[in-house]
Amino acid sequence: MINFNNSIWSARDPDNILLTTPDSINENCFGFGKSIHPREDLLQFTNLNNEKIIDFGFYGDEIELNGKWIVFVVISGNPDAWYNPLERYEFKEFIDGVGKVQELLNKYT
Repeated sequence: MINFNNSIWSARDPDNILLTTPDSINENCFGFGKSIHPREDLLQFTNLNNEKIIDFGFYGDEIELNGKWIVFVVISGNPDAWYNPLERYEFKEFIDGVGKVQELLNKYT
């Protein structure tokens, strides 16, 4: 679903989103007991060369799925990174957030 160079980026992907195809994503994929459990720490890439982090997660009610998908770009080790990110994007749809993650991976590679 997301293409990246693993010699430049380290990925943390507890739900195996990277193995999911866009065609298989629908409203039945999300929630407790589903293949993708929306939460803040959903998917994160760390650039091994410059310590930039691209973080993708869900913010809101994880049970009712009432919230938003957010993509952050921050610098690792900066104590204010999450309060003052380099970039921040909000999306209503999961797949739109995935597209932004791909765009940012390309931008910062």
